[in-house]
Amino acid sequence: EDASAVQKFLLQNYQKVEEKVLQPSDKPVRSEPTAVINPINYSMPVYAADILASLQIIFTHDIALKKEIKGLELDALKEFLTVLSKYLDLGRQYNEEIAYLQRTVAGRSIISREEWTEFVAKMKLSTDEVNYIACRGSRPYLRGYPCGLWVMFHSMTVNRFLKNEKPDDKAPIAHALNRFVSRFFSCGYCAFHFAKMTSNVRLPGEAIYPDRPDVKPPFPLVEPDLSTLPIPPKSARDEVLWLNNAHNRVNKRLSGESSEDPAAPKVCRACWSDEARAKMAEDKFAAHPDRTDELLAYLVHHYRPSSWRWDDVCVSFEDISQ
Repeated sequence: EDASAVQKFLLQNYQKVEEKVLQPSDKPVRSEPTAVINPINYSMPVYAADILASLQIIFTHDIALKKEIKGLELDALKEFLTVLSKYLDLGRQYNEEIAYLQRTVAGRSIISREEWTEFVAKMKLSTDEVNYIACRGSRPYLRGYPCGLWVMFHSMTVNRFLKNEKPDDKAPIAHALNRFVSRFFSCGYCAFHFAKMTSNVRLPGEAIYPDRPDVKPPFPLVEPDLSTLPIPPKSARDEVLWLNNAHNRVNKRLSGESSEDPAAPKVCRACWSDEARAKMAEDKFAAHPDRTDELLAYLVHHYRPSSWRWDDVCVSFEDISQ
Protein backbone atom coordinates (compact mmCIF):
# COMPACT_ATOMS: atom_id res chain seq x y z
CA GLU A 1 0.00 0.00 0.00
CA ASP A 2 2.84 2.42 0.87
CA ALA A 3 4.65 1.66 -2.39
CA SER A 4 1.45 2.20 -4.37
CA ALA A 5 0.85 5.57 -2.72
CA VAL A 6 4.41 6.65 -3.45
CA GLN A 7 4.13 5.56 -7.08
CA LYS A 8 0.88 7.51 -7.50
CA PHE A 9 2.43 10.65 -6.03
CA LEU A 10 5.50 10.38 -8.25
CA LEU A 11 3.39 9.98 -11.38
CA GLN A 12 1.34 13.04 -10.46
CA ASN A 13 4.23 15.25 -9.43
CA TYR A 14 7.36 14.14 -11.30
CA GLN A 15 6.14 13.29 -14.78
CA LYS A 16 8.52 15.81 -16.33
CA VAL A 17 11.62 14.54 -14.55
CA GLU A 18 14.05 13.18 -17.13
CA GLU A 19 16.25 10.40 -15.79
CA LYS A 20 19.48 9.74 -17.67
CA VAL A 21 20.35 6.09 -18.25
CA LEU A 22 24.03 5.60 -17.54
CA GLN A 23 26.10 3.41 -19.81
CA PRO A 24 28.90 1.39 -18.19
CA SER A 25 32.21 3.24 -18.39
CA ASP A 26 35.69 3.02 -16.96
CA LYS A 27 36.17 6.77 -17.11
CA PRO A 28 34.78 9.45 -14.80
CA VAL A 29 31.41 10.78 -15.86
CA ARG A 30 31.82 14.54 -16.09
CA SER A 31 29.16 17.17 -16.45
CA GLU A 32 28.67 20.62 -15.04
CA PRO A 33 27.08 20.49 -11.57
CA THR A 34 23.89 22.47 -11.23
CA ALA A 35 24.52 25.89 -9.70
CA VAL A 36 22.67 26.08 -6.41
CA ILE A 37 22.54 28.79 -3.78
CA ASN A 38 20.79 26.67 -1.18
CA PRO A 39 21.72 22.95 -1.38
CA ILE A 40 18.88 22.02 1.00
CA ASN A 41 16.45 22.34 -1.87
CA TYR A 42 14.23 19.81 -3.60
CA SER A 43 15.83 20.53 -6.98
CA MET A 44 19.34 19.59 -5.81
CA PRO A 45 20.15 16.02 -6.89
CA VAL A 46 22.08 13.43 -4.93
CA TYR A 47 25.69 13.12 -6.10
CA ALA A 48 27.41 9.77 -5.69
CA ALA A 49 30.66 11.70 -5.16
CA ASP A 50 29.34 13.09 -1.87
CA ILE A 51 28.61 9.59 -0.57
CA LEU A 52 31.94 8.18 -1.74
CA ALA A 53 33.95 11.07 -0.29
CA SER A 54 32.39 10.57 3.15
CA LEU A 55 32.67 6.79 2.94
CA GLN A 56 36.40 7.21 2.30
CA ILE A 57 36.72 9.29 5.48
CA ILE A 58 34.83 6.67 7.50
CA PHE A 59 37.15 3.91 6.31
CA THR A 60 40.50 5.70 6.16
CA HIS A 61 40.12 8.08 9.11
CA ASP A 62 37.35 7.57 11.65
CA ILE A 63 37.59 3.80 12.00
CA ALA A 64 41.38 3.95 11.66
CA LEU A 65 41.55 6.23 14.73
CA LYS A 66 41.00 3.15 16.91
CA LYS A 67 44.20 1.47 18.04
CA GLU A 68 42.28 -1.79 18.11
CA ILE A 69 38.65 -2.72 17.55
CA LYS A 70 37.03 -5.38 19.72
CA GLY A 71 34.02 -6.10 21.88
CA LEU A 72 31.06 -3.76 21.45
CA GLU A 73 32.97 -1.60 18.99
CA LEU A 74 33.65 -4.57 16.74
CA ASP A 75 30.01 -5.68 17.01
CA ALA A 76 28.93 -2.18 15.96
CA LEU A 77 31.36 -2.17 13.03
CA LYS A 78 30.16 -5.58 11.82
CA GLU A 79 26.53 -4.48 12.03
CA PHE A 80 27.22 -1.25 10.15
CA LEU A 81 29.11 -3.04 7.37
CA THR A 82 26.25 -5.53 7.07
CA VAL A 83 23.58 -2.86 6.45
CA LEU A 84 26.01 -0.90 4.29
CA SER A 85 26.60 -3.94 2.10
CA LYS A 86 22.89 -4.73 1.91
CA TYR A 87 21.32 -1.30 1.44
CA LEU A 88 23.87 1.06 -0.14
CA ASP A 89 23.90 0.64 -3.91
CA LEU A 90 27.05 2.19 -5.41
CA GLY A 91 27.28 -0.01 -8.48
CA ARG A 92 28.89 -3.42 -8.93
CA GLN A 93 32.55 -2.64 -8.20
CA TYR A 94 32.04 -0.55 -5.08
CA ASN A 95 29.34 -2.93 -3.84
CA GLU A 96 31.74 -5.86 -4.21
CA GLU A 97 34.45 -4.00 -2.29
CA ILE A 98 32.10 -3.23 0.61
CA ALA A 99 30.94 -6.85 0.60
CA TYR A 100 34.60 -7.96 0.70
CA LEU A 101 35.21 -5.73 3.72
CA GLN A 102 32.10 -7.03 5.44
CA ARG A 103 33.15 -10.66 4.93
CA THR A 104 36.73 -9.95 6.06
CA VAL A 105 35.60 -8.34 9.31
CA ALA A 106 32.81 -10.84 10.03
CA GLY A 107 35.15 -13.61 11.14
CA ARG A 108 37.40 -11.49 13.34
CA SER A 109 37.31 -11.18 17.14
CA ILE A 110 39.77 -8.28 17.25
CA ILE A 111 41.22 -5.97 14.60
CA SER A 112 44.32 -3.83 15.02
CA ARG A 113 44.72 -0.43 13.38
CA GLU A 114 47.39 -1.88 11.10
CA GLU A 115 45.13 -4.74 10.01
CA TRP A 116 42.21 -2.41 9.31
CA THR A 117 44.43 -0.11 7.27
CA GLU A 118 45.63 -3.11 5.28
CA PHE A 119 42.03 -4.24 4.61
CA VAL A 120 41.02 -0.82 3.35
CA ALA A 121 44.16 -0.30 1.25
CA LYS A 122 43.08 -3.18 -0.98
CA MET A 123 39.91 -1.32 -1.94
CA LYS A 124 39.71 0.94 -4.99
CA LEU A 125 37.06 2.87 -3.06
CA SER A 126 39.70 4.10 -0.62
CA THR A 127 42.06 5.43 -3.31
CA ASP A 128 39.73 6.96 -5.92
CA GLU A 129 40.00 10.74 -5.91
CA VAL A 130 36.56 12.23 -5.33
CA ASN A 131 35.46 15.65 -4.15
CA TYR A 132 32.26 16.95 -2.64
CA ILE A 133 29.76 18.54 -5.01
CA ALA A 134 26.36 19.19 -3.41
CA CYS A 135 27.96 18.77 0.04
CA ARG A 136 30.77 21.21 -0.68
CA GLY A 137 30.49 24.04 1.83
CA SER A 138 30.87 27.73 1.17
CA ARG A 139 34.03 27.47 3.29
CA PRO A 140 36.45 24.53 3.60
CA TYR A 141 35.45 23.66 7.19
CA LEU A 142 31.68 23.68 6.56
CA ARG A 143 29.46 20.73 5.61
CA GLY A 144 31.43 18.15 3.60
CA TYR A 145 31.85 14.96 5.65
CA PRO A 146 28.70 15.03 7.82
CA CYS A 147 26.61 16.14 4.86
CA GLY A 148 27.81 13.18 2.80
CA LEU A 149 27.05 10.84 5.71
CA TRP A 150 23.46 12.03 5.92
CA VAL A 151 23.04 11.59 2.16
CA MET A 152 24.36 8.04 2.47
CA PHE A 153 22.10 7.21 5.42
CA HIS A 154 19.02 8.59 3.63
CA SER A 155 19.89 6.59 0.52
CA MET A 156 20.18 3.40 2.58
CA THR A 157 16.74 3.79 4.18
CA VAL A 158 15.15 4.53 0.81
CA ASN A 159 16.87 1.56 -0.81
CA ARG A 160 15.56 -0.69 1.94
CA PHE A 161 12.05 0.66 1.28
CA LEU A 162 12.43 0.04 -2.46
CA LYS A 163 13.54 -3.56 -1.91
CA ASN A 164 10.01 -4.22 -0.64
CA GLU A 165 11.22 -6.87 1.77
CA LYS A 166 8.87 -9.02 3.78
CA PRO A 167 7.23 -6.73 6.37
CA ASP A 168 8.60 -6.94 9.89
CA ASP A 169 8.88 -4.70 12.92
CA LYS A 170 12.65 -4.33 12.76
CA ALA A 171 14.70 -1.24 11.97
CA PRO A 172 18.12 -2.64 10.99
CA ILE A 173 19.55 0.62 9.65
CA ALA A 174 18.40 2.72 12.60
CA HIS A 175 19.89 0.26 15.08
CA ALA A 176 23.15 -0.04 13.16
CA LEU A 177 23.55 3.74 13.03
CA ASN A 178 22.84 4.06 16.74
CA ARG A 179 25.56 1.54 17.52
CA PHE A 180 28.13 2.67 14.94
CA VAL A 181 27.93 6.49 14.82
CA SER A 182 28.10 6.82 18.60
CA ARG A 183 31.30 4.74 18.74
CA PHE A 184 33.18 5.74 15.60
CA PHE A 185 32.17 9.23 14.47
CA SER A 186 35.26 11.40 14.96
CA CYS A 187 33.18 14.30 16.26
CA GLY A 188 32.76 13.02 19.81
CA TYR A 189 30.41 15.86 20.74
CA CYS A 190 28.17 14.89 17.81
CA ALA A 191 28.43 11.18 18.63
CA PHE A 192 27.04 11.62 22.15
CA HIS A 193 24.18 13.76 20.87
CA PHE A 194 23.38 11.14 18.23
CA ALA A 195 23.46 8.34 20.82
CA LYS A 196 21.00 10.26 22.99
CA MET A 197 18.64 11.15 20.14
CA THR A 198 18.50 7.55 18.84
CA SER A 199 18.62 5.78 22.20
CA ASN A 200 15.10 4.38 21.89
CA VAL A 201 16.08 2.14 18.94
CA ARG A 202 18.58 0.17 21.03
CA LEU A 203 17.79 -3.37 22.14
CA PRO A 204 17.15 -4.39 25.78
CA GLY A 205 20.35 -4.44 27.79
CA GLU A 206 22.30 -2.21 25.41
CA ALA A 207 23.99 0.88 26.82
CA ILE A 208 22.56 4.29 25.96
CA TYR A 209 25.92 5.99 25.60
CA PRO A 210 29.22 4.71 24.17
CA ASP A 211 32.35 4.16 26.21
CA ARG A 212 34.65 6.82 24.77
CA PRO A 213 37.24 7.81 27.38
CA ASP A 214 38.92 10.11 24.87
CA VAL A 215 35.83 12.31 24.62
CA LYS A 216 34.30 14.51 27.31
CA PRO A 217 30.51 14.09 27.17
CA PRO A 218 28.80 17.38 26.29
CA PHE A 219 25.99 16.80 28.81
CA PRO A 220 25.16 14.63 31.87
CA LEU A 221 24.82 11.01 30.76
CA VAL A 222 21.33 10.37 32.05
CA GLU A 223 18.49 8.44 30.44
CA PRO A 224 16.65 10.79 28.09
CA ASP A 225 12.92 11.47 28.23
CA LEU A 226 11.49 9.14 25.58
CA SER A 227 8.77 11.65 24.73
CA THR A 228 11.43 14.01 23.40
CA LEU A 229 12.89 11.48 20.93
CA PRO A 230 11.82 10.56 17.39
CA ILE A 231 9.31 7.69 17.44
CA PRO A 232 11.30 4.47 16.83
CA PRO A 233 10.64 2.98 13.39
CA LYS A 234 8.79 -0.31 13.00
CA SER A 235 8.94 -0.73 9.22
CA ALA A 236 10.97 0.27 6.16
CA ARG A 237 8.57 3.16 5.57
CA ASP A 238 8.96 4.31 9.16
CA GLU A 239 12.73 4.14 8.86
CA VAL A 240 12.76 6.55 5.89
CA LEU A 241 10.68 9.09 7.82
CA TRP A 242 12.46 8.44 11.13
CA LEU A 243 15.85 9.32 9.64
CA ASN A 244 14.44 12.49 8.11
CA ASN A 245 13.01 13.42 11.50
CA ALA A 246 16.37 12.75 13.17
CA HIS A 247 18.18 14.79 10.50
CA ASN A 248 15.80 17.70 10.98
CA ARG A 249 16.41 17.63 14.73
CA VAL A 250 20.17 17.76 14.23
CA ASN A 251 19.79 20.62 11.78
CA LYS A 252 17.64 22.52 14.26
CA ARG A 253 20.20 21.99 17.02
CA LEU A 254 23.00 23.24 14.75
CA SER A 255 21.00 26.15 13.34
CA GLY A 256 22.94 29.35 13.91
CA GLU A 257 26.05 27.60 15.29
CA SER A 258 29.54 28.14 13.89
CA SER A 259 29.38 24.81 12.05
CA GLU A 260 26.31 25.84 10.08
CA ASP A 261 26.97 26.94 6.53
CA PRO A 262 25.23 30.28 5.91
CA ALA A 263 24.81 29.29 2.26
CA ALA A 264 22.87 26.18 3.32
CA PRO A 265 20.27 27.08 5.98
CA LYS A 266 18.93 23.94 7.63
CA VAL A 267 15.23 24.45 6.84
CA CYS A 268 13.14 22.47 4.34
CA ARG A 269 10.10 24.67 3.79
CA ALA A 270 8.22 22.39 1.41
CA CYS A 271 7.95 19.69 4.08
CA TRP A 272 5.82 21.86 6.36
CA SER A 273 2.22 23.03 6.31
CA ASP A 274 1.47 26.62 7.27
CA GLU A 275 0.31 25.44 10.70
CA ALA A 276 3.49 23.44 11.34
CA ARG A 277 5.64 26.33 10.12
CA ALA A 278 3.83 28.67 12.49
CA LYS A 279 4.55 26.27 15.34
CA MET A 280 8.20 26.16 14.33
CA ALA A 281 8.34 29.95 14.55
CA GLU A 282 7.20 29.65 18.17
CA ASP A 283 9.43 26.72 19.13
CA LYS A 284 11.74 25.32 16.45
CA PHE A 285 12.62 22.32 18.60
CA ALA A 286 9.02 21.20 19.11
CA ALA A 287 7.74 21.42 15.53
CA HIS A 288 7.99 18.65 12.94
CA PRO A 289 7.11 18.39 9.22
CA ASP A 290 3.54 17.13 8.95
CA ARG A 291 3.15 16.42 5.22
CA THR A 292 4.35 12.85 5.64
CA ASP A 293 2.85 11.34 2.48
CA GLU A 294 4.42 14.00 0.28
CA LEU A 295 7.62 13.84 2.27
CA LEU A 296 7.91 10.06 1.88
CA ALA A 297 7.29 10.27 -1.86
CA TYR A 298 9.88 13.01 -2.24
CA LEU A 299 12.50 11.18 -0.19
CA VAL A 300 12.02 8.02 -2.24
CA HIS A 301 12.27 9.94 -5.51
CA HIS A 302 15.23 12.02 -4.37
CA TYR A 303 17.43 9.34 -2.79
CA ARG A 304 16.74 6.29 -4.97
CA PRO A 305 19.87 5.27 -6.95
CA SER A 306 18.31 6.02 -10.34
CA SER A 307 17.99 9.69 -9.35
CA TRP A 308 21.67 10.11 -8.48
CA ARG A 309 24.25 12.04 -10.48
CA TRP A 310 27.66 10.44 -11.06
CA ASP A 311 29.71 13.53 -11.91
CA ASP A 312 33.46 13.06 -11.38
CA VAL A 313 33.10 9.45 -10.26
CA CYS A 314 34.68 6.45 -11.98
CA VAL A 315 31.83 4.08 -12.72
CA SER A 316 31.87 0.60 -14.17
CA PHE A 317 28.64 -1.07 -13.16
CA GLU A 318 25.38 -2.55 -14.34
CA ASP A 319 22.54 -0.07 -14.91
CA ILE A 320 20.72 0.84 -11.73
CA SER A 321 17.01 0.76 -12.46
CA GLN A 322 15.31 1.56 -9.15
